Amino acid sequence: MAQGKRPKIQRTTEIAAPVEKVFAYYANMENQVEIWPSLVEVRDMQYDEQGCPTTYEWTYKMAGMRFDGTGRITEYEPNRRFAGESKGGIDSYIQVTFEGRGATTLVHEEVEYEIPNTLLGRFAEPFLMRINENELETIHRNLKARMEAEQ
Repeated sequence: MAQGKRPKIQRTTEIAAPVEKVFAYYANMENQVEIWPSLVEVRDMQYDEQGCPTTYEWTYKMAGMRFDGTGRITEYEPNRRFAGESKGGIDSYIQVTFEGRGATTLVHEEVEYEIPNTLLGRFAEPFLMRINENELETIHRNLKARMEAEQ
């Protein structure tokens, strides 16, 4: 990986559910454990006076290793977008936008992350990038199944 350059992955999924429902579910970090295979735990969620999430702690498993860290919501616009950054074992920046289209919602997610030095060998980088791309695809597939099953 070139110095200063972080891998970036993205996924867009159309979900047959209203934007209010999809946003409320996906923007609640505690729900992420249900749809994100490698996310082991989200705990200690903190909220501001308007009820918007602000910070949380997490445990994640990548390539058989466990990582702990903290997350901070940096942008939160109900039914439109949220973004956050994580620090700790894996540093990342996630930005998710939601576009309501009547009875459907278009979810677009971009993730930038740093591969932990404990996992990084030059030979491992392409493998870990592929794992993370598959992980994001699985998250979106699970979100879609969860939201559409509850219609």
